[in-house]
Amino acid sequence: MPAARRAIQSQGICFSGICTMNPCYSLRPWETAVWLTWHWYRHGINRNVLYTDGAQHVAEHGGAYWLLDEIAIIQPYNKAVAAEEFQVWKLAVRPDRTATLTCDDGNGNIVFTKEIKYTDFPLDEITLYFTNKVIHLPSEY
Repeated sequence: MPAARRAIQSQGICFSGICTMNPCYSLRPWETAVWLTWHWYRHGINRNVLYTDGAQHVAEHGGAYWLLDEIAIIQPYNKAVAAEEFQVWKLAVRPDRTATLTCDDGNGNIVFTKEIKYTDFPLDEITLYFTNKVIHLPSEY
């Protein structure tokens, strides 16, 4: 195994579905690592939306398929969101486990906000991008 891959695995990043650490701990390094997508996944409800390996990892290991649903399902129904070619989605989780999900245009202009009454998402915050009908991590852009 190459030294670079061993070093990355020691940080808790997953390869081929094998995680070297507790999946919750592996979310943060995965979000910030430079990553190439090898697989594209089609969203189950909005079949026009795809998501990447990084988004799949966050959904699977963070219990956040609902987050991908929120991003994908709103696309055809909210004109302000759909009008943005590049979207920055941010989930901010508060200590009481409530959260705010926002979408902005990449320049900080918020076009959508939703309050989440409860989430068990393991991170305090996460950012996902949506562009060209694909949900992905910022490091995959």
